[in-house]
Amino acid sequence: MPTNIKKIVLVLILLGTTSIFFQNCSAPIHESLGTQENQSSSLLDPVVEQQALGILAARCASCHSGAGAGGVGQILDVAHLIATGLIVPGAPGLSPIILSEEAGRMPPGQPLSAAEQATLRQWVAGNPVSTANPGAIIPPVSVPTTPAPPTVVSGTLEQKAITILQNACYSCHGTTAAGGLNQITDAAYLISAGQVVPGNALGSKLYQRMLGGTAAMPLPMMPPAGKLNAADLSLIADWINAGAAAPAPGTTSPPPTLPPLAATYASIQANILGPKCIACHGPTRAEKGVRYDSYTLTLATVTKTLPLKSLLFTICESETMPLRPAPKLTANELTVLSAWITAGAANN
Repeated sequence: MPTNIKKIVLVLILLGTTSIFFQNCSAPIHESLGTQENQSSSLLDPVVEQQALGILAARCASCHSGAGAGGVGQILDVAHLIATGLIVPGAPGLSPIILSEEAGRMPPGQPLSAAEQATLRQWVAGNPVSTANPGAIIPPVSVPTTPAPPTVVSGTLEQKAITILQNACYSCHGTTAAGGLNQITDAAYLISAGQVVPGNALGSKLYQRMLGGTAAMPLPMMPPAGKLNAADLSLIADWINAGAAAPAPGTTSPPPTLPPLAATYASIQANILGPKCIACHGPTRAEKGVRYDSYTLTLATVTKTLPLKSLLFTICESETMPLRPAPKLTANELTVLSAWITAGAANN
């Protein structure tokens, strides 16, 4: 065979071998990239999305629920957030909402916790897409609740309403001003503080927080131990719509007094867990699945005899919790909590 022909054959063989080599090498790469793309599009965890929307509802929707409110508008409308560039699916580092919250600019005066920021970042990184109709609100999933028992009240409409507020709300909003609100059984104060609008229950913040079901507040926020039953909600609405008058002096029972602070579960529940923790860690809103509305549930974050190994104590001692506006634990409260755990965290 002539030399030139041999060279041509050799070149053809070499080109054919190279082509096969690149085909074999490139196929897995494309398959891998395709798999990664498929994985990327399926990274969105619906539970994480509902948690993220719950955070936005609880921490942002009070200002950003109207058309263009705060320059954001419908904070719970995923399609709106994507369309306006407020979130960039798959890129939390390019999403203005994430950057603003992580910089501590929003919510004003009450920055999100590290856990809340992580949840929102994970949600955006998972490539959220809106499956709702344009403009529709996607409500967060509610935490299963135990229906509240009926409140046994008697007397006039005013007496019944104040009794319900006393039984359901006074432990946090009596004299401690949790959430900036106290004197919960003083009708005149509720009106002057803008919590109650006489003649307009649906326009009253107090009732809105108990009712839920709105775009700005999909879930009832109060009371944290569980939503009021329908009869009690109806009675509160009737009272406000009738003018929210105060009951006659001496016709209601005196407000309950908290037990002395002591290293017992009953005292810790009444003085610490109830007023400062259950709003976020109760049956209505169980952040991270943690609840403090019963002894058994509380023990999930307690290592008996070892306070420094107990999340309940360490997270309070580091002042990571409670979140504002609930006040941090005092030195005396930390001492009592530590003593209770050290003694075995009994159900006493």
